[in-house]
Amino acid sequence: MQEPVAAQNILVLSKLLKSPPDKLSELVTPHVAVLRASKRAASSLNGQWTLCFIANLLARMLPLVDKVYLDFDDEKVTRPIPLLEGRNFREALIQLCAAIDAGVTALPGRPTKGETVIEISVGPAQGRANVEVASDGWLVFLNKGVEPGPSSNPVGAYLAACLAVAELFKHFLKSSGLTANLKRPIALHQATQFSTFDYSIGRPEAPNPALPTGAKLGPVLIAGVGSGGSATILTLASMPGAAGPFAFVDPDEVVERNIQRLPFATAEDAHTRRRKVAIAGGLIQQCTGEQCILREKPYQECREEMRSLGFLDLVVGTVHTGAARREIQKDLPRVLLDAAATQNGEAIIRRVFFGDSACMGCFYPRDTVYAEDKVLSQVLGLEIEEIEYLRSTNARFTEDQVRRMKGRGVDHLPEVGEPYGDWRQKCAQLPLFVESSSTEVPAPFVTAAAGVLLAGEIIKERLFRNSVLRSLLLLDTLGRFSPAYPCFRGTEKCDICGDPDMLNVYKERWC
Repeated sequence: MQEPVAAQNILVLSKLLKSPPDKLSELVTPHVAVLRASKRAASSLNGQWTLCFIANLLARMLPLVDKVYLDFDDEKVTRPIPLLEGRNFREALIQLCAAIDAGVTALPGRPTKGETVIEISVGPAQGRANVEVASDGWLVFLNKGVEPGPSSNPVGAYLAACLAVAELFKHFLKSSGLTANLKRPIALHQATQFSTFDYSIGRPEAPNPALPTGAKLGPVLIAGVGSGGSATILTLASMPGAAGPFAFVDPDEVVERNIQRLPFATAEDAHTRRRKVAIAGGLIQQCTGEQCILREKPYQECREEMRSLGFLDLVVGTVHTGAARREIQKDLPRVLLDAAATQNGEAIIRRVFFGDSACMGCFYPRDTVYAEDKVLSQVLGLEIEEIEYLRSTNARFTEDQVRRMKGRGVDHLPEVGEPYGDWRQKCAQLPLFVESSSTEVPAPFVTAAAGVLLAGEIIKERLFRNSVLRSLLLLDTLGRFSPAYPCFRGTEKCDICGDPDMLNVYKERWC
């Protein structure tokens, strides 16, 4: 789900691929995270959603974090929560982190003296935490000294978790002296209110409509069940009685190297190489009772089936590359929602109003998207056509291709069978630059934030149509919030929405 055009300079690809990364252990000293909660937060649904997602994300942040203390009284699980098993909430969080098994230990109690500690509080912190968060419906509160509100909504609760972990990430960098290595300024938040409904900042009267039980959200097609798509599905699964139909398309399975960026996956999923769509469908069925259509293949191989089944009404494209986004756009869904993440810690979501706002062809022009093929071909020793196929379908590297790459001075060789997107785009990671090279550190909160907000847009599309995103939101998780852009205009030069024939087909189909 990485933003390949804006975040990567294709002119320096060859240098990056031939520069060995620094050892992360030489840069980072693992920290201890303390997760606190007020009595009300630990026993309320909004509070438990937020606490659960914070623990979920922290459990995937080794080597920045190696231990999480849960410093709050145990309570009963208020309502079934995806991935959470057991009746006692704190014990269930410990079991969740153990099931994720990504090297981070969760345990009850308080840290010992001498440990480097950074603290999060859900609900009022009474001056003890580095950051405190809460949510009420669509509203998120950072460092406001308030309790979670009564309006239950997983979108607000889960984004509160993402922003809390982002604040923790900033504290990690500051305490480790690594802020300069990001090559960008970071800013800690003071008292802030943010609305996931209209993306307003600090507006007390921001709209906060309640969610109905059993809302019909489908038909929804999610193409690409990776770091962002898995967060979208986790959020939808948390909605009480959410109804589909839903379809999930992704050819890949969970493996050990990508478990850090998939908030719905556990170590058992990686051990059994479970398909991502199977996990997604299982979560939805377990939590809502909905049966899902699952396709373990690239979008291009099931596009006609999805059209015939009526799933081009609302499509979520959480895919790896610009080329894949273009392929989805060319099928002219009525609504296309898109998510991406930059290597600056920015989460991006978009809604395409075809013929009005910029489409995926505008954001990823053919000339720009395909320009890096030549560079990669020269560096890797593969044919340009091979690179184009790998990128557009997220295909897996063959043994022959990896063999041909060897001996060309490339340090970051893919593994045989590794999907192109997993190798090329480092979703849910941020680079710490050291001299001419960089090393990636886990930042799952960035792509998770984009996925959670996409779930909010799906809900708004079905229930609050007048409040949908008009074009684009860029949420800077490491800096200051900015409002949504009113509209990114398309361009007449676009070979998709600038094509009169495409516009006519869209109008005949949907208008």
